[in-house]
Amino acid sequence: MNSPSLANNNSKEDNSMFKEIEPGLKATETLISLLCKLFDVIIPDFKGCADDLQEVCNKILEANKNVVKWINKFRDFDLSDSKYKNKFSNLVGEYRELKTGKGYQTLKFDCRQIERIYNERIGRNKLKELFSEDKLELAALAFEELSAADAVLVEFVHKEVFESLDEVCTSMETAINEGNLKAANIAQMKFKVISFPVYSRLQEIGNGLSDLVIKFHDLADRKSTHITYNNS
Repeated sequence: MNSPSLANNNSKEDNSMFKEIEPGLKATETLISLLCKLFDVIIPDFKGCADDLQEVCNKILEANKNVVKWINKFRDFDLSDSKYKNKFSNLVGEYRELKTGKGYQTLKFDCRQIERIYNERIGRNKLKELFSEDKLELAALAFEELSAADAVLVEFVHKEVFESLDEVCTSMETAINEGNLKAANIAQMKFKVISFPVYSRLQEIGNGLSDLVIKFHDLADRKSTHITYNNS
């Protein structure tokens, strides 16, 4: 694990990396926080609401996991493996195929699906049943931002994710082809330091979404509409 002091030394790079996704990350974090507060209230149409919210969380979670997975492929690549040259070559091929194919779509959630679920099955009327008046606007805004985040997410995938992965991929590939294992290690370490702040944030978001998916799944299966989780 990289120390916070190392990340601070690269504050310029940290501040620029993944900056375009900030609105989407913030909206997701807001939604997680608000949904967590539901577990100490009574929800009228309980099962349908729990199912819908579980589906929203699941869609965001899958995209989040795919982004983290690709960061991990380069962060955690084992340069001490006896077959690291062939394995890294395969990774480079897999990554370039991802970029030129439709696989990059898995790195973002489908905002149109989020919008459809929200408009057709949740909507403002359902939110009024879930949130107090002072939280209603915040919840509605979070859903609206997630429903309209396509441009931001495309920018994130093409500019921030691919540019960052391109840099570490090219640096490591060049060093490996030149037989300079030390340079390959340095390139990988630099990527770990630069990506650490957002990487950690994405992991926290993933943990929060996973927890919500599990809870909504459990609650949807209950016969009682009373939610007994504590709101801390």
